[in-house]
Amino acid sequence: MKSIIKLILSFIVFAQVNDISADWENMSINTSAVEMRGKRLMETTHRATATQVAVGNAQNVWALNTGNVYRWDHEKNNWEQIPGKLTYISVSGENVWGVNDKGEIYHWNGAAWNLIPGSLAQISVGCDGTVWGVNKNGAIYRMTSASGTWKLMPGKVTQIAVGSARNIWALNAGDVFRWDHEENNWKHIPGKLTYISASGEEVWGTNDKEEIYHWNGASWSLMPGNLPQISVGCDGAVWGISNTQDLYRLRK
Repeated sequence: MKSIIKLILSFIVFAQVNDISADWENMSINTSAVEMRGKRLMETTHRATATQVAVGNAQNVWALNTGNVYRWDHEKNNWEQIPGKLTYISVSGENVWGVNDKGEIYHWNGAAWNLIPGSLAQISVGCDGTVWGVNKNGAIYRMTSASGTWKLMPGKVTQIAVGSARNIWALNAGDVFRWDHEENNWKHIPGKLTYISASGEEVWGTNDKEEIYHWNGASWSLMPGNLPQISVGCDGAVWGISNTQDLYRLRK
């Protein structure tokens, strides 16, 4: 009977999930034990979904779902809910930043969220701690001090992606741009993307066909699978979200 229940539950969950490619491991399917008085009765399989995923490294992966914040627990192989509500999150190494629906900016101190001065709709942190953000009007800001001093930068964009102080990318209406430190302005990069992620020297993106691309230093290389959203960590770990909001991790 226990085996039948487990099989039925597994079938219901797996029927909702489609594998995008053999190169990607589905991280939305998790199994947990149901116990009573210390005795294992059965295992239940459940499906975790997300609206955004943010990778600091292989050991530090965060996700949002309808504003709720989650962190991947490697020991339990499941998601742990973190207090707070965010609409956008950025993780790099052990650094975690986020913004909420009021435009308030938060930095995770390891135990709780610290409120940072300023107002942003989107934020991105690089592997070296560099932080840039975009407000609700598309204006770009760079943090110039840990206390929350922001400098207005040239241009307007819809998304910013910071790999490091020397590797900053942005999107605007699908067009791709890279920050030119010598010219102190944005340089247009060939290609069209709807989502971009940078970490260190790594840059990944997806387009409106959900095709996945990796920047090879000179052009975009098409990668296996189809995802509308992707995130790369400082150690090269890559996760993504499918159009059904299932979470996937790139196999090494």
